[in-house]
Amino acid sequence: MKKEILTDEVILQDILKNEEKKAKNNDNKTLIWVMPIAALAILAGYAVSWVLAIPIGLLAIVPIVLYFKQNKKDREIVESVEYDGEFVISTDKLSHIDKEQVYEPHTHYRPGMSTHTHYTKCITVFYFDHAKWRVPETEKLYAWSKEMYISPEGLDNTSLRGDEFYLVSRKGEAEVAYAYNRKFFEYKGNHTVS
Repeated sequence: MKKEILTDEVILQDILKNEEKKAKNNDNKTLIWVMPIAALAILAGYAVSWVLAIPIGLLAIVPIVLYFKQNKKDREIVESVEYDGEFVISTDKLSHIDKEQVYEPHTHYRPGMSTHTHYTKCITVFYFDHAKWRVPETEKLYAWSKEMYISPEGLDNTSLRGDEFYLVSRKGEAEVAYAYNRKFFEYKGNHTVS
């Protein structure tokens, strides 16, 4: 199998899509908490008394402020990826892959069906000798690739213990933003691989 060429531009494209998805998920998580509190304030004011609605409404301000702070932080991260495009690339060996159940409120949309809010979800985590990568929740990884676009499950199935990966992190961040199996990708960019 011919290896896909990995360039700085496609790495930035993958990181940007991942950060945009995380920002959207953060919006959904915060709104899940803001909406019930605001609805409770309105209901209390309508059904009981405006005296009760005022303190509950003030409580609703806290998650709204947190929502706007998180939204601003997420926008700054996305903009820094878009405009600065600074990242660090290293290599590491895969030690194992695991599924983890995490508490993370998220909304599940199904076309033609009702919307459901779930509070836990199962994520795939790739553990390397010196790092770990939380695989993005997307239909296809490496969507830009002609040869190697693959689902997260497909990457799980084609990755073996001991495989060497390129690990990409945003400059100044410890968290792995994206990973590429060296069986399938060859890096031809301007960064030094450590």
